[in-house]
Amino acid sequence: MSSTTSLQRTIFRTVVLIVIGWVTIYGSLTASILFSRGMSLARQLVAQRNLAAAYYLKAYFTPLRSTAEFLSSQDIVRNLPRLGLKEREEVLGLYRALEAANPDLYYVYSGYEDGSLVINNYVPPPGFDPRVRPWYTAALGSAPDLSPGIPYQEIKTGEWLVSISKVLLDDEGNRVGVVSIDASMERAAEFLRESITPYTTSYSYVVNPRGIILIHHREELLGKNLSDIIRPPAAFTKTSSPFEYRFEGVEKFAHYTVLPDLGWVVVTVLNKSEVLLPLIHQITMGFLVVALLAATSGWAASRLLTRHVITPLATLQADLERVISGAPGVPLADYPDNEVGQIAKGVEQLTRTELYRKNQALKALNTRLEILSTTDPLTSIFNRRKLQEELTREYHRALRYGSPFSLILIDLDHFKTINDTFGHGKGDEVLIWTAEILRTHLRSTDIVGRWGGEEFLVLCPETRLSEAALIASKLGKEIARTSPLPSCRVTISAGVVSFSPGKSLEDLLKEADEKLYRAKGSGRNTVIV
Repeated sequence: MSSTTSLQRTIFRTVVLIVIGWVTIYGSLTASILFSRGMSLARQLVAQRNLAAAYYLKAYFTPLRSTAEFLSSQDIVRNLPRLGLKEREEVLGLYRALEAANPDLYYVYSGYEDGSLVINNYVPPPGFDPRVRPWYTAALGSAPDLSPGIPYQEIKTGEWLVSISKVLLDDEGNRVGVVSIDASMERAAEFLRESITPYTTSYSYVVNPRGIILIHHREELLGKNLSDIIRPPAAFTKTSSPFEYRFEGVEKFAHYTVLPDLGWVVVTVLNKSEVLLPLIHQITMGFLVVALLAATSGWAASRLLTRHVITPLATLQADLERVISGAPGVPLADYPDNEVGQIAKGVEQLTRTELYRKNQALKALNTRLEILSTTDPLTSIFNRRKLQEELTREYHRALRYGSPFSLILIDLDHFKTINDTFGHGKGDEVLIWTAEILRTHLRSTDIVGRWGGEEFLVLCPETRLSEAALIASKLGKEIARTSPLPSCRVTISAGVVSFSPGKSLEDLLKEADEKLYRAKGSGRNTVIV
């Protein structure tokens, strides 16, 4: 017994030392070096790509800005409202020449305080007023300097363009109009969309110093404030700097460069996961090598044990595997009357007990994870992912059985003002309060969730448009009747739509969003059906 105990101790110390030695040396050195070098290289590549994007944008837009500056200084352009048809033709000829000379120019045009528009190859639609277009108002806000570059959707063709404009002053210094240069955003966006070799998730985009997104390959993000959609919010306080943020649940490396001449900030990003996963793979493969070496050492050491130790251990392993697999009525084997037999009996009982406890804990954890994956963490109602599942299920049910259903898209009025006045903490309280009002005043068959930000979506199964309109009106009155904030009335605007054959789910959501937009434009605290 003493020789066996001594041998067991020798083998145990040998295996432990080998495993600890390899894991410590390889884990602390190789993993640290690989991780540090991989992260550093990724950040360097992002910074280099960001610098390249900054140079490209500067070279791309500087001629456009120079052209706008040149045109704003031309007497015939500045004084055109007081001149005749001959001079108007001369200006149009000048615009054509500039467009032909520079393929980056999409449109060259000018609008005036009298509502007139001077432009080639474009017939404005009825009621067109240049004075209310974004390029015109941006120039007024930036006067006497050039506008920083404003993205807008062309009213006739629906194309997304970038406009650089400048106010026109007559000889007396009075404002007479705006001259503007347009370039398609697609050319710049194509370059910004290009990934960093060897990564596929990298891209670049442009914001202004206030964080408003100007150029992005995802059109739905244009015009949004970057700090509203990423966490933590961005602050461009340096000329160029790396930073990190989370967007749509994805962690990203980022680097920005300020372009003071353009009034823009170019940002380049890369998903962290694309950098981390290869590193983790390399480190894992190294640990597998260590495990293989440790296993080989253990096998060699185990050859030194007598069959009175090895055989009982193998038998114990087989019994434990059958117990863990759930085989019923597994009896204990005949173990020798030594410490191996005593350990075997204790291990089996412990395994049975712990396996049951682990299974119960796993069930509870799975239930909790299911709740977290479908619930908005702030308001404790359904999140957007769960709403999408319910919408899809109800839509297919309507297609199959012809049953009606309606949607109510709700938005809190003046929510930004509430945040600015009372703070984001009170803003969160308003969201929680609103969710509770909706939950408690809807029917048991209705489904409500947080659609995003201050927007909520209500799914009303077996409900026609007129019924849904009454529900939306009732909710609006109930929310307006009380308020969680002192001296501040909370109201909502809502768009109500109903399913009809031929409409896709995307059509319904788009129609609801458009009606909500109309409700906002109608003075808020309104339901549009």
